[in-house]
Amino acid sequence: MALRRRFQSLTLHHRRAFSSSTTTTPRSSSGGIEQTRAALRLEANPDRILDICRSATLTPESHLDGIVFSKAISKLKELNRHDSIRAFIHAFIHESMNANRSERYAAHCIISYGQSGLIGDAVDLFDKMPELGIERNIKTLNSLLFSCLLGHEYSLIRQIFFEHPRKYRLEPNLETYNTVLKGICSPGGARESHSILAEMERKGVKPSKQTFASVIEGLYSEENFDDGKMLHLMKRYDMSPGIGIYNVRIQCLCKRRRFAEAKVKDFEGALWICDDCISNGWFPNVTTMSTLIRGLASTNKLDEARRLIRLLKKRSRGNAEIWEQIEMELPNEREIFPTA
Repeated sequence: MALRRRFQSLTLHHRRAFSSSTTTTPRSSSGGIEQTRAALRLEANPDRILDICRSATLTPESHLDGIVFSKAISKLKELNRHDSIRAFIHAFIHESMNANRSERYAAHCIISYGQSGLIGDAVDLFDKMPELGIERNIKTLNSLLFSCLLGHEYSLIRQIFFEHPRKYRLEPNLETYNTVLKGICSPGGARESHSILAEMERKGVKPSKQTFASVIEGLYSEENFDDGKMLHLMKRYDMSPGIGIYNVRIQCLCKRRRFAEAKVKDFEGALWICDDCISNGWFPNVTTMSTLIRGLASTNKLDEARRLIRLLKKRSRGNAEIWEQIEMELPNEREIFPTA
């Protein structure tokens, strides 16, 4: 979810809507915007998708522009039209940016390449920024790292992080470190996170809860459940784990394996964390709790599953129907322990 919000804040949307006819609708018209989004959603012709986008005046200042632009890129990617994506972004760079040369425009294009899986193009654009009259800064470096994250190029994230700040004399900030930690921890490199956290401390960059969530998720994915060091470090920074960290810990334990292959101790550990969370007055979200309850049921811990459902019915009456449905799905004792 965080990545989605970050992407939408850094990509472009549509200033003037474009209907199926040759007329355009000003961006201020919500009806015109919806027409454009609907046209992109239903369109399967790559050339037509490009026509819809070319009819619009795109600007990174508009959040709505970012949504439509992202939708168009996604559609072209689904159609495997990387050549069309390149042509569209290239035209945007050399036409729209002529009057608006800024690192913000460059950042949007770099991230769009990442969304498309064209990481090489993202790197090339970052390298050529001075030729376009745009100065590299930490914002565009962060965009390049995020582009690599979208493209699952984790080794490249590591390489860029260790080389580019020194090469271009850029000072990493919290956003830099959070993106790098997310990338490094994703493919099983959580052990490297300790050195990065140490570097943050040396440079006076205070971690956020997102920082620790990425590291804990990485540790759990490697079956390393010794998160005490991370929780202790959070206390040093006057941070309480909070509901977000509890959600990450519980979900990682529950989803680490398929239910059929899950270890009983994984769900026992998740239940212990859940009880600790509830004792502090926080209830994990619906997705986390439903995953935990189904996991407990899959390991024959029906009493604990039903106990949680009773608590949730009292706590969140607005979701009562969800818990009723999950409770109905639970097996009964006879199904688990059939009588002879």
